Amino acid sequence: MTMAEPDPPLALDRPPFVVDGQLSPAQTAQAFEACFRTVSAWPDRVSDCHALLAAMLPEDASASALREAGAKIAADMDRGLGSDDTLPYHNRQHFCEVMLSAHFVGLLSGLGQGERAELLFAALIHDFGHDGGTNEGCPFRLERRALDLAAPYLAAVQIDERIARRLAAAVLATEISVGLPRARAWYRRHFLDGGQPAGAEPVPEFEVFSREPAAARIAVALAEADAIGSVGLSRAHADLQQERLAREWGRPLGPSDKRHYLDRMFGEFLLARYFAPNLEAIRNET
Repeated sequence: MTMAEPDPPLALDRPPFVVDGQLSPAQTAQAFEACFRTVSAWPDRVSDCHALLAAMLPEDASASALREAGAKIAADMDRGLGSDDTLPYHNRQHFCEVMLSAHFVGLLSGLGQGERAELLFAALIHDFGHDGGTNEGCPFRLERRALDLAAPYLAAVQIDERIARRLAAAVLATEISVGLPRARAWYRRHFLDGGQPAGAEPVPEFEVFSREPAAARIAVALAEADAIGSVGLSRAHADLQQERLAREWGRPLGPSDKRHYLDRMFGEFLLARYFAPNLEAIRNET
């Protein structure tokens, strides 16, 4: 029996740090997974991952304020405040993987620098304080918990109220049954010539989508970054993520659960269509 070769040091010239047009989606998935394994060995992984990605953003006032607030949150997460490494899925590694995926989606979809700064912060806090439960019977319970915990950090840096509204809408849009469809509907309206979304907004925070196209774009980018690890990389990684979630929920999850997620819940990538071949491969193998 031969020992597996260790992953090389973090490669900042490969995905998820850059978009490499010479790589296929499957090869990009391999680069993502190697990066995730490297980051998982960092003792202060949330702080180090956040600092690395934040340093790739511009130094304007808004980005600097979000960087400062994010650094304090990341440090607290590494101390076990608002994060719980006993959870098999929603732990510090998940925060890092979503931040890394969000960085790539921001590059891939051509988000502006300000949008990327907001997206990174939203990725950091989207599951802040997650307790391992679900939203069953209480829509947006976990997302509002995350926003409530993040609010004092934003207040401390006097973040602009307009940015705070976009961040809140993005985090709430990671709720996949109601939030993501609404964000996608507004994204289609603004950027894909879709029709006007029908009906009232399910939460007041989503009213910003009608006024600010960037808010819908950031929200969709975050929700898709949240899903890349589960349905955008390799089948093996998708299975690993599902197994972690099954342990966290204390019940078995099988192929029918994965098909339900793929077909009826998540559905498709819009901003991150680059990963569609990987998603289809997972769907066809399930």
